[in-house]
Amino acid sequence: SFPITTDSPETQAFFNQGLAFLYGGWPQEAERSFQTASLADPDALMPQWGVALSRRLRDPSEAGLWLDGLVESRKRAAPQTALETALLAALPTTAAVQTEDANSWRSRMHQALRSAIVKLPRQVELKAILASLLSDGWHPWLKELDESPDRVLSLIADVAAARPDHPAPRFGLRLWANGLRHDPYHTKKKYFDSKNL
Repeated sequence: SFPITTDSPETQAFFNQGLAFLYGGWPQEAERSFQTASLADPDALMPQWGVALSRRLRDPSEAGLWLDGLVESRKRAAPQTALETALLAALPTTAAVQTEDANSWRSRMHQALRSAIVKLPRQVELKAILASLLSDGWHPWLKELDESPDRVLSLIADVAAARPDHPAPRFGLRLWANGLRHDPYHTKKKYFDSKNL
């Protein structure tokens, strides 16, 4: 559970579901859950954030409308938590980055999340989201952003230490499995059992 600013239990439940899909590397399913969360509470910003991020990962050319809508919604929104504010600020708007400029978009989001982690070191969800993005083998985040697998594993270990029930170790499993010809069983034995992750 990632508590967000909403009075709707349905919105909270579908947001949690969307985040789980996003962590699992299924942005198209995450988008559906976030959209359902947004329907239950149209004023909640985090479901809109989830749709915009999912769509940006799935089909960058279709993300612009949601990113622009998120900018307008923020002008009318109630105060957000520090974590929500950091995540909303990390997602570049179409005004800041052209939708087709994927490299620039990834770089800006990466820098914003790294900065937010420094400012809010106890917010494990920031580390979890960054780790998830960096460990997604279908997107070239690691190579483009000059990140290393060890730095990602450090994020994952921090999340796992703070929240043992968090799915963060699965991000690392996906990261290494994608680098080892999609062999998650041997990846787990070689890298994760030995590190107690």
